[in-house]
Amino acid sequence: MTGKDFLKREHWSLLILYVIGLIAFLIHLFYFSKGDNENKIFPILAYSSMTIFFLRLAFAQMSKKVK
Repeated sequence: MTGKDFLKREHWSLLILYVIGLIAFLIHLFYFSKGDNENKIFPILAYSSMTIFFLRLAFAQMSKKVK
């Protein structure tokens, strides 16, 4: 299974979550580079959505190998 196949099979709500997580990660990098670490919600949102993405990708790869 390729990355494109995985993204085509994902539910639309999860795709929106992944995009929001990517945007939050970029905002976190911007604030981190400025030295402003007051916003705590952006890294939490970004890293949790990336964790969900990688876990779902790993489970999809494992289920593809089992079948």
